[in-house]
Amino acid sequence: MFSKLSVTQPELTEILKSSIETDTFSNSSLFCGPSYSSKMTAAIEVAKALSCFTDKKGEGCDCQSCKAYDNYLMQNLVVISNRDFENRIDVSIQSFVKNRDSFSKDYLIKTIRIFLLSYHNGVYTDKNKKLFESAYEVSELINDFSKIGENFKIREAQRFAKELKQKLKPLISVSNKNLTALSVDGVRSLQTWVSNTLVNEKARIVVIEAIEKSNDSVRNSLLKILEEPNENVYFILLSNNPSRIIKTILSRVRKYNFLPIDEQIQKQLLNPFKIEDETINTFEKFFLTASGYKSKEVESSLDIIVESVIKKRQLSSEQLAFVIKALDSSNQDEFILHQLLSKIKQKFLDNEIENSVCKNIIKDVSLLYNNQRIFNLPKKNMYENVYRKMMENINA
Repeated sequence: MFSKLSVTQPELTEILKSSIETDTFSNSSLFCGPSYSSKMTAAIEVAKALSCFTDKKGEGCDCQSCKAYDNYLMQNLVVISNRDFENRIDVSIQSFVKNRDSFSKDYLIKTIRIFLLSYHNGVYTDKNKKLFESAYEVSELINDFSKIGENFKIREAQRFAKELKQKLKPLISVSNKNLTALSVDGVRSLQTWVSNTLVNEKARIVVIEAIEKSNDSVRNSLLKILEEPNENVYFILLSNNPSRIIKTILSRVRKYNFLPIDEQIQKQLLNPFKIEDETINTFEKFFLTASGYKSKEVESSLDIIVESVIKKRQLSSEQLAFVIKALDSSNQDEFILHQLLSKIKQKFLDNEIENSVCKNIIKDVSLLYNNQRIFNLPKKNMYENVYRKMMENINA
């Protein structure tokens, strides 16, 4: 049980093991901690243990349910995620095309199938029928791919990668726009699904990531389900920012804190990817570098922006265009803005900026980023507006 989680979160593994073995695992749980701390891994391993038909709780079990989980073909698990799947999928495809070994193949299959759990029939609505059709096509392609041997030639791998990207296009496009894949209609579908009589299933599990980013209507609808979940229905919420989750939801969940994973362990887990750059020793660095993120250029641009704001010295149009070019060339906008706000917070701690100004900047930057994703606005315009809003706040 928890063979993967025990490597990254050994203490938490024992806590989760105990609660499942004693049948005291809560129907509503919150897994909170920083990015890349194995929250999703934990949620899936917990779901496997809860779904096991034997007393082994998934530990070396070959029951029908455990076999399905081993291949990420489970039918009793829904995952509603807002993570950057475009980057994760792109990295998994790059790794497979480059290495073409069993690890890269399995990692690609796992990444795609977790992504497709957001298109479970438990959240189907007539409004997203076309997306579900696209998800089915991707699923069929991956199923065929999983049955092929490992001796791929480079051209064969490239052709498969091209076809996969093409079929994923409509799904990735929607994923990029949505703050969370959960809608009010989706919650209603979930409520119907979890209320149905279990057939050939021991449990039904719903994993929801970043619930704090959903709107009030979604949160209120979800509350109704969390209040009195069925005996064999489990909700696992994942969050990087639990402080932003409304109190009424927090009061209904059991909280589990995930610590950052030790860098040495991260480096060991990255070994199968055959990374040539020895400086890439964390998951964050790996995914950022693989996506084309230019850390030095971005860092320099952010420092210029922050310095301009703190000293109230307006950048010229040419200077701003130069700075934004480095930011706009990356597809890691959320990470970049997080870095920007971290620098602003540090300026507050250094007494270089007032508390009220700091709070307003954080609020405005979050709003502008959310609008950019919802309405698919040009990133260049977003960064320009972020800078202008920061200047307005510091000069207010």
